[in-house]
Amino acid sequence: DPPPRVLVMTPPPVSARRWKRTCDENQYHDDPTPDRDLNRTGRYAHAALGVARAAGARRGAAEPLDVAGLNLFDKLAGVERWEETMLSDGLHLSRAGYELVTALMVDALERTLDLEADENPSDFPSFLDVDHRAPSASVDAFVVKKMRAARGEAFEM
Repeated sequence: DPPPRVLVMTPPPVSARRWKRTCDENQYHDDPTPDRDLNRTGRYAHAALGVARAAGARRGAAEPLDVAGLNLFDKLAGVERWEETMLSDGLHLSRAGYELVTALMVDALERTLDLEADENPSDFPSFLDVDHRAPSASVDAFVVKKMRAARGEAFEM
């Protein structure tokens, strides 16, 4: 049996200013400062890559793992005007952000871990499609769509 294959993905960058505005506008919480920031997220991202490198270096150990790291933080932060184009609200990915992350993931799976990505739709709804006031209803609706797709009906994300 081949060793388990793991893709460690970093979080994308965060726009603290935009996320704070989103939190204030939607009354998510009343913290006076943003609960996420670019510096802390960047440190976390680079620490995650360090873990992936260390785990990948253990190849040949008694319990081998095939581990690769995907640096979404630096890749998305390298996009011009990333705060507006890659993030929908300062924290979560926009449609363009999801498209770029998907392309990067498929590339990492196929090139780095030698896996094939298929055309099957996701097992979970996009964050953008989940109503935070009634998440279970959003997930239930998604499951119904998946069941219909299994019977041959068209599946629209």
